[in-house]
Amino acid sequence: MRQRRKLLLQEAPRGGAPTWMVTFSDVTILMLTFFVLFVSLGDVGEARKKGILEALGSELRPVSADTSSEVAPAPLERIGMALDEVLSSDGAGMEHAPDELRIRLDAGVVFEAGTTVLHRAGTALLGELGDVLARERVTIRVEGHAEPTGDERNDWRLASERAITVLMVLRNTGPIEADRLAAVGLGASHGGESAVGPRQIDLVIRFDG
Repeated sequence: MRQRRKLLLQEAPRGGAPTWMVTFSDVTILMLTFFVLFVSLGDVGEARKKGILEALGSELRPVSADTSSEVAPAPLERIGMALDEVLSSDGAGMEHAPDELRIRLDAGVVFEAGTTVLHRAGTALLGELGDVLARERVTIRVEGHAEPTGDERNDWRLASERAITVLMVLRNTGPIEADRLAAVGLGASHGGESAVGPRQIDLVIRFDG
């Protein structure tokens, strides 16, 4: 009798639903809840609907591992901040564009009048610029702008030679690789007034990332 009773107990089904059925029921209930929620949103005003969806989004959005760190500045912005410390003298300025930085130098700050001979202050300034730019992955285009004197040929020649002079200072004091540098002489028609006066020497800097 005891053996028969033990056998019956072993064959009797255990109480409760299988584990998979419990999980399936939970998922079904969750889906029905979202269905009812979205149906009910059809009768809610747009403003309140937007507020509900934003609240749900904020709750379901994954939390960043580190929310306290600041976003690093873009490469050109970072380079611009470093160059700001160098361009503190009169006759030097900088303009920002989305894809480039343009350093503008008055030729009177860099060169002796009508020549390609560098002032001592101009040599020091270009050396500091070269030190900063040599550490960055940038290309540099040196533009010499002619100062109109009535002799267009001579003005253009002087603008070109000054651009090459600046390029060589950057090349040697950085040092900056030659394939990152270019020089061009521009006629007086490319000139104009800027914050530093006549645009005589421009350094156009682009990030080569």
